[in-house]
Amino acid sequence: MIWFFVSLYALLGVVFARRHYWVLFLFFLVLASAFRYYVGSDFDDYVFLFEHAAEGREVPVEASYSLLAQGLSIIGFNFQAQIALYSILTYFFLYRGLIAISRDKAFLGIVVFFVYIVFYFPSLSIMRQALAAAMAFYGCYRYLHKDRVIQFLLIISFTLFIHMSSVVYLLCIPFYYFKPSKSLYFAMLAVAAVLGLTIFAELLSFIVEIVGFSYKGYVFKSLPIHAPVFYVFTAILITVFVYSLKVARKEDYFLLNIVFFIVVCRLLAMDYKPFNRVGASFSIFIPVFLYQVFFVRFKEGSKIIAFVMVAPLLIVADTFRAKKDYSYYQYSVNVCIYGSPCPVSVIGDLPLEQLLIREELR
Repeated sequence: MIWFFVSLYALLGVVFARRHYWVLFLFFLVLASAFRYYVGSDFDDYVFLFEHAAEGREVPVEASYSLLAQGLSIIGFNFQAQIALYSILTYFFLYRGLIAISRDKAFLGIVVFFVYIVFYFPSLSIMRQALAAAMAFYGCYRYLHKDRVIQFLLIISFTLFIHMSSVVYLLCIPFYYFKPSKSLYFAMLAVAAVLGLTIFAELLSFIVEIVGFSYKGYVFKSLPIHAPVFYVFTAILITVFVYSLKVARKEDYFLLNIVFFIVVCRLLAMDYKPFNRVGASFSIFIPVFLYQVFFVRFKEGSKIIAFVMVAPLLIVADTFRAKKDYSYYQYSVNVCIYGSPCPVSVIGDLPLEQLLIREELR
């Protein structure tokens, strides 16, 4: 419920005070992310990785995580310091990217609200990938959109040390220049839907067998997504994309291509859910898309109605999170980043020590 009330505050803030609320709202989002204690489905994994890296053991992640963990541990910081640092850096680069697009306070307020809806909760789980996404987002608007491709490539090269999946952000370059016809968009959507409902998993398995490549032990076989909210959000995203395609201007095609790619990945993921992570890498761009290509097309009197329509989505999403993962049952904080942790339960009845026992709670 705490997330629902935060959502309600964000919604009211955008509608009634959108020119002033966003700084405070973003500040509180960063604090809630930085000092969260066992909130996020991968939080326990990051604690495990930190502790093993601090002891000098080899951990199966990019070298940057291990080196940072060792450096923080040497000077006395605990795992919470690394969580806090990742959170601060993620939203710093996201903020700098938004400033590179526009300094208009109305734009910033509305986009930060959409960031909360689309990107914030995933960033609590996929921490390394979220930081890489924020840096790529910043690189796009600071460099790529000014035709400074070399600097953009340097940014992407650096993000590879944060998360190896960052190689997918190289697609931003063709997305920036590619402006296909509307009929081509619809044809590719149809193909993706057919493949996702039929043979995509088998086709991917066949390709992997030929290439001889596997990633993190994933088994390339049918792994369908059963969550109804996935299909609801996919349908909404397709609807918004089709509407935006009808009213799009030439400068909108970068964001249109990104959202199109996300939709295609979600359609292909219907029978092979790990593929959804490929499209999820670009979810950080959806807030800008919702504002620039969708929201600004509404007449002024219809915009509050648009926000009211968002409210049920917040409730559905919050309910789904609570049922999906124990780490959203309650919210606890740990402000002790140096020395021993000092967690405090803010809301929820589960004893704090039980939060550490992943297998018994999932």
